[in-house]
Amino acid sequence: MNRVSILSSWRQQLIIGARYYGEHTGDLKKTALYDFHVSHGGRMVPFAGWSMPLQYEELTIINSTHHTRKAASLFDVSHMLQLQITGKDSLKFLEWVSVADLQALENGAGKRRASEGGFIGCEKIQKQLKGKPAVRRIGIKSEGPPARHGAEVLSSNGNVIGVVTSGGPSPILGYNIAMAYLPIEVSKVGTILQLRVRRNVLHTEVVKMPFVPTKYFKSAK
Repeated sequence: MNRVSILSSWRQQLIIGARYYGEHTGDLKKTALYDFHVSHGGRMVPFAGWSMPLQYEELTIINSTHHTRKAASLFDVSHMLQLQITGKDSLKFLEWVSVADLQALENGAGKRRASEGGFIGCEKIQKQLKGKPAVRRIGIKSEGPPARHGAEVLSSNGNVIGVVTSGGPSPILGYNIAMAYLPIEVSKVGTILQLRVRRNVLHTEVVKMPFVPTKYFKSAK
């Protein structure tokens, strides 16, 4: 069995497992923070075989989103899947499915430059590194009904130039946002475009990403 077949097999098993646990409501597992969630008014629901908080009393999802952006939030990840890969070729396999130079890792650091290759999709990435890519991922700001995956992006004169990869209302910004891969010549910030959302053609604009500036904490060296 080659590496592609192994990946496909793993993916299949994970999907089957996720579907089962997503529908299974009996004997739910509890994370280490279960009591914390309950004591703070967490509305617990089944999620992938675990009892997880959907939201908290006196807090809407929008309120929680704003709190996360303006202050901080705790995300309970103890329910998430972990894999242990062993065997004489495990290191080579992991380097093949990622761009990390795992053999050179020291103190949690170390990355292989994309130009060195040896991982999935490296041929395409190396080709784009040598020359300019034909398309670029861009951010879009719009009003009216939100553009979802698959919505057509039109040039100012009405020609289809791409499709939305993901999109929806932004609780923080107060307007709709979306992303799409578009030709380089129409990817400049400020370019006026159009979106076809169902039967509506909406005016839109290319905006800078990330949509919301990051505020990561960086410790002093």
